[in-house]
Amino acid sequence: MRKDSPLAQKPFIQPADLLDHPLICSRQSMTEEMQKWLGEMLDKLNIIATYDLLFNASVMVREGLGYALGFDNIIYTGQESPLCFRPLNPALQSPMYIIWKKYQVFTPVASVLLEEMKKQFSDTDLE
Repeated sequence: MRKDSPLAQKPFIQPADLLDHPLICSRQSMTEEMQKWLGEMLDKLNIIATYDLLFNASVMVREGLGYALGFDNIIYTGQESPLCFRPLNPALQSPMYIIWKKYQVFTPVASVLLEEMKKQFSDTDLE
């Protein structure tokens, strides 16, 4: 959102806060988790546009067209940026998957990355 928008004054965003505001949502965002988070509010939202890349949505937000729902740290919201990020409350988490071909031959760098990810996420299925 823009730093000068009314919602920017809030420490976090709840479903009811989104009513009556123009929203820009990812085409993939209406997952089961998002539908549960929004509950009955889903039908009351004012979704004015969808995006594939959050950067593209950030241009629309910067121009004052609406509020984008997206992941933190994908676009720059630092000191010089007119944009800011506010987390959702209750927090909404989305699963992320890394997929590769079954008999994929990796470059040495990709192999190191995959091994590091296996160490980092040993409690999940990375096979």
